[in-house]
Amino acid sequence: MKENKYYTPKIEEFCVGFKYEEYNNYRNEWCNLILTEEDLESLGSFMYNFLESFESNFIRVKYLDKEDIENCGFVFQKFLLFKKNNIFISFGHNKYTQINNGKRVLFEGTIKNKSELKKFLQQLGIEKIR
Repeated sequence: MKENKYYTPKIEEFCVGFKYEEYNNYRNEWCNLILTEEDLESLGSFMYNFLESFESNFIRVKYLDKEDIENCGFVFQKFLLFKKNNIFISFGHNKYTQINNGKRVLFEGTIKNKSELKKFLQQLGIEKIR
């Protein structure tokens, strides 16, 4: 059985910089979007459109995968181990992720998508906020 690459996010996951896809009925395709500060400034119209799409299941997010980790600058080592400088990411079944510096575990748990991974890397001081 093939694993689903996408899930419907919870509203709590959304923050500035969050990457998601929204289905466009007119073009009959999924469009990549990023939540911006401008979206939040026009919150009324954004929320109306967003909630309508959200309730209709026209919003989805790609689960974290090997490509996402590599896009964050990590190099695949072996199995599901990635390295960048002295930081290692082990990525396994059910999106279970461990981030360590070779001496101690910095994070251990589930990271569902690339936006979440970037947020954790920033919080751990591994990545600079862009």
